[in-house]
Amino acid sequence: MSIAERLDWLGEWGLGTVSRGDWDNARRPERASQMLPIDTLDPYLGRMTSMSSGEHPTDADRLPY
Repeated sequence: MSIAERLDWLGEWGLGTVSRGDWDNARRPERASQMLPIDTLDPYLGRMTSMSSGEHPTDADRLPY
């Protein structure tokens, strides 16, 4: 997958938008303070990592905003 496709896929989860700059700078220490807390993300991370390439989240997978 291209980075643009990955960013689109991340956006489908309802966790907010992720820009190319966010992707490029995600490992920078100052970015950690701007990310969602791990306990908020935890329910989604298992589902994300278990998905096959090309699979998209369903309404049940998305953050309920």
